[in-house]
Amino acid sequence: MRDLKNCKTCGKLFSPLASTTHCNSCSTADERVFKMIREYLYDNPGTNAYDLCVRFNVSIERIIKYIKDDRLKVM
Repeated sequence: MRDLKNCKTCGKLFSPLASTTHCNSCSTADERVFKMIREYLYDNPGTNAYDLCVRFNVSIERIIKYIKDDRLKVM
């Protein structure tokens, strides 16, 4: 039997497939937000992290995590 984990975002119990910390619903929502941010940055180069936080209602920690995970590049 697989170990169950609590999702770091919503707290729901889920059975992780790998070393994930978020349930499928939260992972899907996060990926959707990331894609919107990436598209926005493509159309609006030079946007700073604060503006992204305000526009997409995400935390600065999430933006920093995208950068640390090499999903967003700092220019």
